[in-house]
Amino acid sequence: DIAASFQEAVVDMLLSKTIKAVRKLRAEKVAVVGGVSLNSRLREKFSGTLGKMTRVYFPEPQYCGDNAAMIGAAALMRFERGQKSPLTLSADPDLRLL
Repeated sequence: DIAASFQEAVVDMLLSKTIKAVRKLRAEKVAVVGGVSLNSRLREKFSGTLGKMTRVYFPEPQYCGDNAAMIGAAALMRFERGQKSPLTLSADPDLRLL
């Protein structure tokens, strides 16, 4: 199944990057938040694998919303007040967090 395989690949990638960050930062706690934190497979794998290394926290499902609507609403309010940003921001697909 393509969707299940894609989900598994994404969860594994997020887990491996998080493990790397936990080790590098010697993190004692990890909070998994945002829309992705509602994914049951992600919760299962993070709780199991990462839970052996550090404390893992997930918000209650009602607090796992995607912020896209909120960002859109904030942008609309700024636009209506005449606030605009230049379109000079460039995406960096290789941006490193650590």
